[in-house]
Amino acid sequence: MSAVTRTRFGWATGAVGLATVVLFAVVFAMPGVPAKSMLYNAAFVALTLTLALFMLGTARAPGEKLGFRPGTRLGWWAVALVVASAAVFGLGGLLVPLGVPMALFSGLALVGLVAGGGAAIVAWFRHAERSMLVLLVMLPVMVVPYVALGMIVFPY
Repeated sequence: MSAVTRTRFGWATGAVGLATVVLFAVVFAMPGVPAKSMLYNAAFVALTLTLALFMLGTARAPGEKLGFRPGTRLGWWAVALVVASAAVFGLGGLLVPLGVPMALFSGLALVGLVAGGGAAIVAWFRHAERSMLVLLVMLPVMVVPYVALGMIVFPY
């Protein structure tokens, strides 16, 4: 992390990360805030931007390129799992009129999405994967904590 903070990406990551913490503090600590859902959405957009800046900051080592295609097997697995999750979710939508429960397909898609995101994070940090495709795979994974935390903050 210390190598990231000495770059422009590092300073931008710190600034946006601080804004994220403030937004989440307002959402969780102050119960009577009007437009709480808008602050919650802004906090998750800021969190996504913080993570993207951090990931790009780790890829900016001298002489290191950020390619498009994954270079490791784990990077390809991450991409394949997220694409398969989208396909399973779409297939579930097509089969609902035939009486197949959507919960089955959405549960499988959620498991695949979380597994793909975990594989992408491990590939990025442990296997030095530096591809835009793996970075883009992590964006849909941000939907999982967004929805889960939203259910807690805004219960029906």
